Amino acid sequence: MQTTEPNPLIETLRDICEILFDSSPEDPSAPLIWLNKLNTELKTDDPLCTKGDNNVDMVIPKLLDVLRECLSSHRWSQVVPVIRQISKHELTTFWKTSMEALYVSESSVPLVQQLVKELKTVRHLSCQEVLLEYLMFLLHHGKIDDAKQISQEKIKPTRFQKSTRDHHTEILYKSYLGLVWYVEWKFLKMKIKDLDENSDLVSNYEEIMAVYAQKAMIGFQQVSGEIGVWDIFVTKHVEILEHYDKIDEAKDILTEYRDRNTENLNAHKYVYNFCVRNGFSANEEIQLLQNVAEKCPSDSLVLQLCNKLVEDNKIADALNFLFDLLDYSCWQQELKPWKLLLDLIDTRNKSLKAINTLEEIWKIRQSWWPQYHFTSYDCPEKEEECELCLCKARYAVFVLGQDFQNIHNDFQHLSKTQIQVLMSSVT
Repeated sequence: MQTTEPNPLIETLRDICEILFDSSPEDPSAPLIWLNKLNTELKTDDPLCTKGDNNVDMVIPKLLDVLRECLSSHRWSQVVPVIRQISKHELTTFWKTSMEALYVSESSVPLVQQLVKELKTVRHLSCQEVLLEYLMFLLHHGKIDDAKQISQEKIKPTRFQKSTRDHHTEILYKSYLGLVWYVEWKFLKMKIKDLDENSDLVSNYEEIMAVYAQKAMIGFQQVSGEIGVWDIFVTKHVEILEHYDKIDEAKDILTEYRDRNTENLNAHKYVYNFCVRNGFSANEEIQLLQNVAEKCPSDSLVLQLCNKLVEDNKIADALNFLFDLLDYSCWQQELKPWKLLLDLIDTRNKSLKAINTLEEIWKIRQSWWPQYHFTSYDCPEKEEECELCLCKARYAVFVLGQDFQNIHNDFQHLSKTQIQVLMSSVT
């Protein structure tokens, strides 16, 4: 039978955890015994000369740089020696980086449980911060039952007065606990779909769901009024409220979140998608889409905005947004915006305002758009995709007139008949 080679990272961390596990609870300093043992070991293995106190301030920052590089490049086996050097001076760094290394292994769950058991009692560490890291680790590995048990933990304050970091940690901790209860709520919701609607289990599950929903929302409410990007908590909170038809309350949460995070594109999208789901007015939808377009002119929702503006007979506004969209290279090979552009320059849609808008728009683009959009490297190679090429050619004729003859040969995938038709339209 073929044997698996031992993972040196796991083995080293296992040794550390065994030291932690051997700590005697009768000794109040027991949780730090492993540090003393590491100190002893490092005296005979100190290649970075960290033994002396005089050079600690100089060496530790360099070690942190090395550690950051190892973590970002996923060189896990090289992380451990650096952690061991840092650990005698930087306990928090040891804990954080050990967790990061253990994230990659499913078999590391028992090690983390052992590590947490000891570190949450260490006076110099925030118990809540340790539990938060552990909670995120359990969610990452789908250990929901273990994560639920964390809610029973009694957390002793480590300081008489909370710092900003303590406050932020507490918000995250309670919010992630809310996410645990949301997962349980969602699981039961999906389970009900597979049951007969007359089953006795349905009403039982719905009662349990209501309890889970309440616990989840208590967690999610922690981010209310707090500065930061809380997308995952806000969207789950709204999902629960919508399920129980609390539409106004859900909208207030999304609106408040958007107003506090005006630069967060997702916050604007969440309000728009919510309004679409719940049948709000077309005018409100247009305003919300315009907010999205202002933040990100190349977003796919901008095309939807243009269509709605056309339906509302606001052609000039639609043209402005559409050209801004087509300025971005990600839309160069997309057929839908070009087809819409051709429809908008059709004579039946052109009011005097639309004609003036077209002239102004083209004036600032005429020096670079022909090379940007109408050259051969933009043309598709497949025959069935030539519709895009034809659309571009038709617009080139519209804006360039007779000058189209200077570039029409670059539209290599158009047939001779198509070229003749295009040329005949030039007046």
